[in-house]
Amino acid sequence: MTVPARSRSASRPHCGVRRRRLASAVALTAALVTPVLSAAVPAHAAPAVGMVAATHGAPVPVATPGDLLAAGDDGFGQVSGILKQAAGRKVTQVSAGYTYSLAVADDGTLLAAGNSYNSPASGILAQAAGKKITQINGGYFNALAVADDGTLLAAGLDGNGQVSGILAQAAGKKITQISSGYYHSLAVTDDGTLLAAGRDDYGQVSGTYGRVSGILKLAAGKKITQISAGETQSLAVTDDGTLLAAGWDYTCQVDDLLAQAAGKKITQVLAGPGYSLAVTDDGTLLAAGNDVYGRVSGLLKQAAGKKITKVFAGVEQSLAVTDDGTLLAAGNDVRGQVSGILAQAAGKKITQVSASQGGTVTLAVADDGTLLVAGSDGFGEVSGLLKQAAGKKITQIASGVYHDLAIGL
Repeated sequence: MTVPARSRSASRPHCGVRRRRLASAVALTAALVTPVLSAAVPAHAAPAVGMVAATHGAPVPVATPGDLLAAGDDGFGQVSGILKQAAGRKVTQVSAGYTYSLAVADDGTLLAAGNSYNSPASGILAQAAGKKITQINGGYFNALAVADDGTLLAAGLDGNGQVSGILAQAAGKKITQISSGYYHSLAVTDDGTLLAAGRDDYGQVSGTYGRVSGILKLAAGKKITQISAGETQSLAVTDDGTLLAAGWDYTCQVDDLLAQAAGKKITQVLAGPGYSLAVTDDGTLLAAGNDVYGRVSGLLKQAAGKKITKVFAGVEQSLAVTDDGTLLAAGNDVRGQVSGILAQAAGKKITQVSASQGGTVTLAVADDGTLLVAGSDGFGEVSGLLKQAAGKKITQIASGVYHDLAIGL
Protein backbone atom coordinates (compact mmCIF):
# COMPACT_ATOMS: atom_id res chain seq x y z
CA MET A 1 0.00 0.00 0.00
CA THR A 2 1.31 3.46 -0.87
CA VAL A 3 0.34 6.96 0.10
CA PRO A 4 -0.60 9.12 -2.92
CA ALA A 5 2.14 11.55 -3.84
CA ARG A 6 1.65 15.16 -2.79
CA SER A 7 3.29 17.75 -4.97
CA ARG A 8 5.39 20.52 -3.43
CA SER A 9 4.02 22.96 -5.94
CA ALA A 10 0.38 22.05 -5.37
CA SER A 11 -1.57 25.18 -4.57
CA ARG A 12 -2.99 25.44 -1.08
CA PRO A 13 -4.24 28.25 1.11
CA HIS A 14 -1.68 29.79 3.46
CA CYS A 15 -2.00 28.52 7.01
CA GLY A 16 -3.05 31.97 8.19
CA VAL A 17 -5.96 31.86 5.76
CA ARG A 18 -6.84 28.37 6.99
CA ARG A 19 -6.85 29.65 10.59
CA ARG A 20 -9.41 32.30 9.70
CA ARG A 21 -11.51 29.73 7.84
CA LEU A 22 -11.32 27.39 10.83
CA ALA A 23 -12.44 30.19 13.16
CA SER A 24 -15.42 30.76 10.86
CA ALA A 25 -16.14 27.03 10.84
CA VAL A 26 -16.15 26.95 14.65
CA ALA A 27 -18.66 29.79 14.66
CA LEU A 28 -20.81 28.09 12.05
CA THR A 29 -20.75 24.90 14.06
CA ALA A 30 -22.27 26.75 16.98
CA ALA A 31 -24.99 28.24 14.82
CA LEU A 32 -25.88 25.35 12.58
CA VAL A 33 -24.91 22.01 14.07
CA THR A 34 -27.10 20.24 16.60
CA PRO A 35 -26.10 16.63 17.35
CA VAL A 36 -28.89 14.14 16.66
CA LEU A 37 -28.51 11.85 19.64
CA SER A 38 -31.17 9.43 18.46
CA ALA A 39 -29.47 8.65 15.15
CA ALA A 40 -29.75 5.03 14.09
CA VAL A 41 -26.56 3.00 13.67
CA PRO A 42 -26.29 1.39 10.22
CA ALA A 43 -25.18 -2.22 10.18
CA HIS A 44 -21.87 -1.67 8.43
CA ALA A 45 -20.16 0.52 5.91
CA ALA A 46 -16.62 0.87 4.66
CA PRO A 47 -14.40 3.68 5.98
CA ALA A 48 -13.82 6.73 3.85
CA VAL A 49 -11.37 6.15 1.01
CA GLY A 50 -7.89 7.40 1.78
CA MET A 51 -8.38 7.73 5.53
CA VAL A 52 -5.78 6.01 7.68
CA ALA A 53 -5.40 5.03 11.27
CA ALA A 54 -4.74 7.38 14.11
CA THR A 55 -1.92 6.38 16.37
CA HIS A 56 -1.11 7.86 19.72
CA GLY A 57 2.08 8.34 21.65
CA ALA A 58 0.69 8.01 25.14
CA PRO A 59 2.01 4.80 26.70
CA VAL A 60 -0.61 2.07 27.13
CA PRO A 61 -1.36 2.16 30.87
CA VAL A 62 -0.91 -0.94 32.99
CA ALA A 63 -4.34 -2.00 34.20
CA THR A 64 -5.33 -4.20 37.10
CA PRO A 65 -4.96 -7.76 35.76
CA GLY A 66 -8.22 -8.87 34.21
CA ASP A 67 -9.87 -10.95 31.52
CA LEU A 68 -9.21 -10.22 27.85
CA LEU A 69 -12.28 -9.37 25.80
CA ALA A 70 -12.18 -9.32 22.00
CA ALA A 71 -14.82 -9.04 19.28
CA GLY A 72 -15.18 -8.14 15.61
CA ASP A 73 -13.50 -9.09 12.36
CA ASP A 74 -11.49 -12.29 12.74
CA GLY A 75 -10.26 -12.73 9.18
CA PHE A 76 -6.63 -12.95 10.33
CA GLY A 77 -7.31 -14.57 13.70
CA GLN A 78 -6.94 -11.23 15.47
CA VAL A 79 -9.90 -12.08 17.73
CA SER A 80 -9.93 -15.86 18.13
CA GLY A 81 -6.14 -16.06 18.18
CA ILE A 82 -5.62 -13.52 20.95
CA LEU A 83 -8.48 -15.00 22.99
CA LYS A 84 -6.90 -18.45 22.67
CA GLN A 85 -3.52 -17.18 23.85
CA ALA A 86 -5.13 -15.33 26.75
CA ALA A 87 -7.21 -18.30 27.94
CA GLY A 88 -6.49 -18.94 31.61
CA ARG A 89 -4.37 -15.80 31.87
CA LYS A 90 -4.91 -12.33 33.26
CA VAL A 91 -3.82 -9.41 31.08
CA THR A 92 -2.69 -5.89 31.98
CA GLN A 93 -2.37 -4.14 28.60
CA VAL A 94 -4.07 -4.28 25.19
CA SER A 95 -3.31 -2.59 21.88
CA ALA A 96 -4.65 -3.17 18.38
CA GLY A 97 -3.15 -2.73 14.94
CA TYR A 98 -4.76 -2.82 11.51
CA THR A 99 -5.70 -6.51 11.56
CA TYR A 100 -3.79 -7.77 14.58
CA SER A 101 -4.01 -7.67 18.37
CA LEU A 102 -1.45 -7.28 21.15
CA ALA A 103 -1.78 -7.90 24.87
CA VAL A 104 0.50 -8.33 27.86
CA ALA A 105 -0.13 -11.01 30.48
CA ASP A 106 0.34 -10.22 34.16
CA ASP A 107 3.68 -12.08 34.12
CA GLY A 108 4.96 -9.87 31.29
CA THR A 109 4.41 -12.40 28.50
CA LEU A 110 3.51 -10.82 25.17
CA LEU A 111 0.43 -12.14 23.40
CA ALA A 112 0.01 -11.36 19.69
CA ALA A 113 -2.35 -12.66 17.02
CA GLY A 114 -3.57 -11.75 13.55
CA ASN A 115 -1.48 -10.13 10.88
CA SER A 116 -1.32 -7.60 8.10
CA TYR A 117 1.56 -6.51 5.90
CA ASN A 118 4.92 -8.08 6.80
CA SER A 119 3.58 -10.02 9.80
CA PRO A 120 3.86 -7.56 12.71
CA ALA A 121 2.14 -9.91 15.17
CA SER A 122 4.23 -13.00 14.52
CA GLY A 123 7.39 -10.92 14.21
CA ILE A 124 7.00 -9.11 17.52
CA LEU A 125 5.97 -12.34 19.21
CA ALA A 126 9.18 -14.04 18.11
CA GLN A 127 11.33 -11.15 19.40
CA ALA A 128 9.51 -11.14 22.74
CA ALA A 129 10.15 -14.81 23.51
CA GLY A 130 11.62 -15.09 27.00
CA LYS A 131 11.26 -11.37 27.72
CA LYS A 132 9.00 -9.48 30.11
CA ILE A 133 7.13 -6.78 28.21
CA THR A 134 6.28 -3.44 29.81
CA GLN A 135 4.92 -1.44 26.85
CA ILE A 136 3.12 -2.20 23.58
CA ASN A 137 1.99 -0.09 20.64
CA GLY A 138 0.05 -1.53 17.71
CA GLY A 139 0.51 0.68 14.66
CA TYR A 140 -1.23 0.34 11.34
CA PHE A 141 1.34 -1.98 9.75
CA ASN A 142 4.11 -2.31 12.34
CA ALA A 143 4.19 -3.15 16.04
CA LEU A 144 6.46 -1.82 18.78
CA ALA A 145 7.13 -3.09 22.29
CA VAL A 146 9.53 -2.50 25.17
CA ALA A 147 11.00 -5.14 27.48
CA ASP A 148 11.57 -4.60 31.20
CA ASP A 149 15.27 -3.92 30.59
CA GLY A 150 14.39 -1.13 28.13
CA THR A 151 15.08 -3.14 24.98
CA LEU A 152 13.04 -2.03 21.97
CA LEU A 153 11.22 -4.64 19.89
CA ALA A 154 9.82 -3.80 16.45
CA ALA A 155 8.29 -5.83 13.63
CA GLY A 156 6.16 -5.42 10.53
CA LEU A 157 6.30 -3.35 7.36
CA ASP A 158 9.85 -2.05 6.89
CA GLY A 159 9.85 -0.57 3.39
CA ASN A 160 11.04 2.78 4.75
CA GLY A 161 13.19 1.53 7.61
CA GLN A 162 10.51 2.16 10.21
CA VAL A 163 11.43 -1.17 11.82
CA SER A 164 15.12 -1.77 11.06
CA GLY A 165 15.96 1.91 11.39
CA ILE A 166 14.41 2.41 14.80
CA LEU A 167 15.94 -0.86 16.04
CA ALA A 168 19.38 0.30 14.90
CA GLN A 169 19.04 3.63 16.69
CA ALA A 170 17.76 1.95 19.85
CA ALA A 171 20.53 -0.65 20.06
CA GLY A 172 22.17 -0.49 23.48
CA LYS A 173 19.72 2.14 24.73
CA LYS A 174 16.92 1.95 27.28
CA ILE A 175 13.60 2.94 25.76
CA THR A 176 10.87 4.59 27.81
CA GLN A 177 8.27 5.59 25.17
CA ILE A 178 7.17 4.32 21.75
CA SER A 179 4.78 5.47 19.02
CA SER A 180 4.11 3.88 15.64
CA GLY A 181 2.95 6.05 12.75
CA TYR A 182 1.67 4.99 9.36
CA TYR A 183 5.14 4.60 7.83
CA HIS A 184 7.45 5.88 10.58
CA SER A 185 8.31 5.10 14.20
CA LEU A 186 9.27 7.24 17.18
CA ALA A 187 10.87 6.30 20.50
CA VAL A 188 12.39 8.06 23.52
CA THR A 189 15.36 6.85 25.56
CA ASP A 190 15.71 7.06 29.33
CA ASP A 191 17.76 10.27 29.00
CA GLY A 192 15.04 11.94 26.92
CA THR A 193 16.69 11.53 23.52
CA LEU A 194 14.28 11.23 20.60
CA LEU A 195 14.72 8.43 18.08
CA ALA A 196 12.89 8.50 14.74
CA ALA A 197 13.03 6.34 11.62
CA GLY A 198 10.97 5.59 8.54
CA ARG A 199 9.40 7.39 5.61
CA ASP A 200 10.61 10.97 5.49
CA ASP A 201 9.28 12.49 2.26
CA TYR A 202 7.24 14.97 4.30
CA GLY A 203 9.88 15.75 6.91
CA GLN A 204 8.27 13.70 9.64
CA VAL A 205 11.72 12.33 10.50
CA SER A 206 14.48 14.66 9.30
CA GLY A 207 12.78 17.55 7.60
CA THR A 208 13.31 17.13 3.87
CA TYR A 209 10.00 18.63 2.78
CA GLY A 210 9.83 22.37 2.20
CA ARG A 211 10.13 24.66 5.20
CA VAL A 212 9.00 22.04 7.74
CA SER A 213 11.88 21.27 10.05
CA GLY A 214 12.37 17.65 10.99
CA ILE A 215 11.45 16.33 14.38
CA LEU A 216 14.97 15.03 14.93
CA LYS A 217 16.45 18.45 14.19
CA LEU A 218 13.98 20.16 16.47
CA ALA A 219 14.60 17.67 19.28
CA ALA A 220 18.40 17.75 19.12
CA GLY A 221 19.81 18.54 22.57
CA LYS A 222 16.37 18.56 24.18
CA LYS A 223 14.78 16.16 26.66
CA ILE A 224 11.57 14.70 25.24
CA THR A 225 8.71 13.72 27.54
CA GLN A 226 5.94 12.85 25.04
CA ILE A 227 5.70 11.69 21.43
CA SER A 228 3.00 10.93 18.88
CA ALA A 229 3.52 9.61 15.35
CA GLY A 230 0.69 10.38 12.95
CA GLU A 231 0.00 9.72 9.30
CA THR A 232 2.68 12.05 7.92
CA GLN A 233 3.53 14.22 10.93
CA SER A 234 5.41 13.82 14.20
CA LEU A 235 4.68 15.59 17.49
CA ALA A 236 6.83 15.77 20.61
CA VAL A 237 6.91 17.69 23.88
CA THR A 238 10.06 18.76 25.72
CA ASP A 239 10.58 18.71 29.48
CA ASP A 240 9.70 22.42 29.67
CA GLY A 241 6.39 21.87 27.86
CA THR A 242 7.47 23.16 24.45
CA LEU A 243 5.68 21.62 21.49
CA LEU A 244 7.77 20.27 18.62
CA ALA A 245 6.04 19.40 15.35
CA ALA A 246 7.27 18.41 11.90
CA GLY A 247 6.02 16.73 8.76
CA TRP A 248 3.68 17.27 5.86
CA ASP A 249 1.82 20.52 6.47
CA TYR A 250 -0.62 20.65 3.58
CA THR A 251 -3.60 21.03 5.89
CA CYS A 252 -1.60 23.08 8.43
CA GLN A 253 -1.63 20.33 11.04
CA VAL A 254 1.95 21.37 11.87
CA ASP A 255 2.15 25.17 11.45
CA ASP A 256 -1.25 25.96 12.91
CA LEU A 257 -0.70 23.75 15.95
CA LEU A 258 2.69 25.38 16.55
CA ALA A 259 1.08 28.82 16.25
CA GLN A 260 -1.59 27.91 18.79
CA ALA A 261 1.00 26.40 21.15
CA ALA A 262 3.43 29.35 21.06
CA GLY A 263 4.23 30.46 24.60
CA LYS A 264 2.15 27.68 26.15
CA LYS A 265 3.13 24.59 28.12
CA ILE A 266 1.83 21.43 26.47
CA THR A 267 0.80 18.39 28.51
CA GLN A 268 -0.68 16.10 25.82
CA VAL A 269 -0.24 15.61 22.07
CA LEU A 270 -1.92 13.36 19.53
CA ALA A 271 -1.09 13.18 15.83
CA GLY A 272 -4.04 11.99 13.77
CA PRO A 273 -4.55 11.47 10.03
CA GLY A 274 -4.23 14.98 8.59
CA TYR A 275 -4.82 16.80 11.87
CA SER A 276 -3.21 17.27 15.28
CA LEU A 277 -4.46 17.74 18.83
CA ALA A 278 -2.75 19.09 21.94
CA VAL A 279 -3.69 20.15 25.47
CA THR A 280 -2.07 22.94 27.48
CA ASP A 281 -1.28 22.90 31.19
CA ASP A 282 -4.43 24.92 31.89
CA GLY A 283 -6.58 22.38 30.03
CA THR A 284 -7.08 24.36 26.82
CA LEU A 285 -7.61 22.24 23.73
CA LEU A 286 -5.53 23.03 20.65
CA ALA A 287 -6.49 21.51 17.30
CA ALA A 288 -5.31 22.08 13.73
CA GLY A 289 -5.41 20.47 10.32
CA ASN A 290 -7.93 18.80 8.04
CA ASP A 291 -11.42 19.67 9.28
CA VAL A 292 -13.31 17.02 7.31
CA TYR A 293 -16.54 16.12 9.14
CA GLY A 294 -15.87 19.03 11.52
CA ARG A 295 -13.53 16.89 13.61
CA VAL A 296 -11.34 19.97 14.31
CA SER A 297 -13.80 22.89 14.44
CA GLY A 298 -16.52 20.80 16.04
CA LEU A 299 -14.30 19.63 18.88
CA LEU A 300 -12.86 23.11 19.42
CA LYS A 301 -16.37 24.51 19.70
CA GLN A 302 -17.42 21.95 22.29
CA ALA A 303 -14.19 22.43 24.26
CA ALA A 304 -14.39 26.22 24.45
CA GLY A 305 -14.17 27.32 28.08
CA LYS A 306 -13.65 23.77 29.34
CA LYS A 307 -10.63 22.09 30.88
CA ILE A 308 -9.60 19.07 28.83
CA THR A 309 -7.92 16.07 30.44
CA LYS A 310 -7.86 13.52 27.60
CA VAL A 311 -7.93 13.61 23.79
CA PHE A 312 -8.06 11.04 21.00
CA ALA A 313 -7.50 11.72 17.31
CA GLY A 314 -9.55 9.20 15.37
CA VAL A 315 -9.72 8.67 11.64
CA GLU A 316 -13.17 10.16 11.18
CA GLN A 317 -13.96 11.43 14.68
CA SER A 318 -12.13 13.33 17.41
CA LEU A 319 -12.74 12.82 21.13
CA ALA A 320 -11.99 14.67 24.34
CA VAL A 321 -12.85 14.42 28.02
CA THR A 322 -13.26 17.41 30.36
CA ASP A 323 -12.10 17.63 33.97
CA ASP A 324 -15.60 16.75 35.17
CA GLY A 325 -15.67 13.62 32.98
CA THR A 326 -17.91 15.00 30.23
CA LEU A 327 -17.34 13.38 26.85
CA LEU A 328 -16.89 15.60 23.79
CA ALA A 329 -17.04 14.12 20.28
CA ALA A 330 -17.09 15.53 16.76
CA GLY A 331 -16.74 14.20 13.24
CA ASN A 332 -18.38 11.75 10.88
CA ASP A 333 -21.61 10.41 12.36
CA VAL A 334 -23.05 8.41 9.48
CA ARG A 335 -22.79 5.23 11.57
CA GLY A 336 -23.78 6.88 14.85
CA GLN A 337 -20.19 6.75 16.12
CA VAL A 338 -20.51 10.35 17.42
CA SER A 339 -24.18 10.85 18.37
CA GLY A 340 -24.45 7.32 19.68
CA ILE A 341 -21.49 7.56 22.04
CA LEU A 342 -22.60 11.00 23.25
CA ALA A 343 -26.05 9.65 24.01
CA GLN A 344 -24.62 6.74 26.00
CA ALA A 345 -22.19 9.02 27.85
CA ALA A 346 -24.80 11.60 28.86
CA GLY A 347 -24.73 12.03 32.63
CA LYS A 348 -21.71 9.74 33.06
CA LYS A 349 -18.12 10.52 34.00
CA ILE A 350 -15.80 9.22 31.28
CA THR A 351 -12.31 7.99 32.10
CA GLN A 352 -11.13 6.47 28.78
CA VAL A 353 -11.84 7.01 25.09
CA SER A 354 -10.80 5.30 21.87
CA ALA A 355 -11.94 4.86 18.27
CA SER A 356 -11.49 2.19 15.64
CA GLN A 357 -8.75 2.58 13.07
CA GLY A 358 -11.44 2.33 10.43
CA GLY A 359 -13.25 5.32 11.93
CA THR A 360 -16.52 3.41 12.26
CA VAL A 361 -16.68 2.74 16.00
CA THR A 362 -16.18 4.85 19.14
CA LEU A 363 -15.47 3.40 22.58
CA ALA A 364 -15.50 4.93 26.05
CA VAL A 365 -15.38 3.78 29.66
CA ALA A 366 -17.32 5.39 32.53
CA ASP A 367 -15.86 5.84 36.00
CA ASP A 368 -17.83 2.85 37.27
CA GLY A 369 -16.20 0.66 34.61
CA THR A 370 -19.19 0.56 32.27
CA LEU A 371 -18.23 0.05 28.63
CA LEU A 372 -19.83 2.33 26.03
CA VAL A 373 -19.60 1.45 22.32
CA ALA A 374 -21.32 3.02 19.31
CA GLY A 375 -21.03 2.76 15.55
CA SER A 376 -20.94 0.11 12.86
CA ASP A 377 -21.57 -3.47 13.99
CA GLY A 378 -20.91 -5.28 10.72
CA PHE A 379 -18.49 -7.73 12.34
CA GLY A 380 -20.07 -7.74 15.79
CA GLU A 381 -17.40 -5.36 17.04
CA VAL A 382 -20.06 -3.41 18.98
CA SER A 383 -22.61 -6.02 20.07
CA GLY A 384 -19.98 -8.71 20.60
CA LEU A 385 -17.82 -6.60 22.89
CA LEU A 386 -20.81 -5.27 24.83
CA LYS A 387 -22.03 -8.83 25.38
CA GLN A 388 -18.65 -9.92 26.76
CA ALA A 389 -18.40 -6.80 28.92
CA ALA A 390 -21.80 -7.25 30.55
CA GLY A 391 -21.39 -7.32 34.32
CA LYS A 392 -17.67 -6.54 34.14
CA LYS A 393 -15.72 -3.47 35.13
CA ILE A 394 -13.68 -2.37 32.12
CA THR A 395 -10.19 -1.08 32.81
CA GLN A 396 -8.75 -0.68 29.31
CA ILE A 397 -9.91 -0.46 25.67
CA ALA A 398 -8.31 -0.59 22.23
CA SER A 399 -9.52 -0.90 18.66
CA GLY A 400 -8.19 -2.06 15.29
CA VAL A 401 -9.95 -1.44 12.01
CA TYR A 402 -12.95 -3.71 12.58
CA HIS A 403 -12.13 -5.39 15.88
CA ASP A 404 -12.11 -4.20 19.49
CA LEU A 405 -10.24 -5.25 22.63
CA ALA A 406 -10.85 -4.61 26.31
CA ILE A 407 -9.82 -5.77 29.77
CA GLY A 408 -12.61 -6.64 32.18
CA LEU A 409 -12.69 -7.43 35.89
